[in-house]
Amino acid sequence: RPGLMLSGHSDVVPVAGQAWASDPFMLTERDGRLYARGTADMKGFIACVLEAAPRFAAGRLKVPLHVALSYNEETNMHGMRQLAAHLASAPVKPAACLIGEPTSMQVVVANKGAAGFKVKVRGHSVHSSLRDDGVSAVEVAAEIVHFVTGLQQELRAAARHDGFEFPHTSVHVGRIQGGTAHNITAKDCEFLLEIRALPGQRATDILAGIRAFCDTLEPAMKAISPECAIVIEEIFDTPALAERGNTYLPKAVMPLC
Repeated sequence: RPGLMLSGHSDVVPVAGQAWASDPFMLTERDGRLYARGTADMKGFIACVLEAAPRFAAGRLKVPLHVALSYNEETNMHGMRQLAAHLASAPVKPAACLIGEPTSMQVVVANKGAAGFKVKVRGHSVHSSLRDDGVSAVEVAAEIVHFVTGLQQELRAAARHDGFEFPHTSVHVGRIQGGTAHNITAKDCEFLLEIRALPGQRATDILAGIRAFCDTLEPAMKAISPECAIVIEEIFDTPALAERGNTYLPKAVMPLC
């Protein structure tokens, strides 16, 4: 029969550049507190669930409990996609799901969508003394990032959901790299773009505006060199969750419960 699914992801964000006083991947107790990467995040929840599992098993429960652990949540959601595919074909699906995020110990019934994209800019490389004969992929990428920054201002003035700490849909560029030397126009540049959409909104609709801006840049680039291009690749796109469930469901993602 349908039961309750207890779900958490086992991966964590990197620790590079952080001032840890102990090994972040070795649980350490100090002054009655437990320290390690993720202890205040889902890993603490997972530990509690697994510690309680023998009592659940011996408790003669009227409905079953399902423990669902995923991975790669911090990168491309691959583990969650596998879990979603499994549940889509399962003969009996959970009736509800409790996800152990540390929401200040409060029950949260909505969640923003999360979508990640890689934006690749191909320019035309020449010596900087001849810069007008080239196309700097770094400078084109900078124009797109500047557009994204302006787009966030528009989103702040648009729809809001006061149930969230940041009550607007957000766009964010988290990483950028490109170029080879100070005196060469960059042939390649790429950056990672994230969109967190409110329930009822779709990341693809916001991305469409970014694509349209990129389309305005390409003609001038290709006029210098036909090899120039702007390519946007989807890394992941998970839907927002409202009180009534998934408000938008990409074909690649099935509902979890």
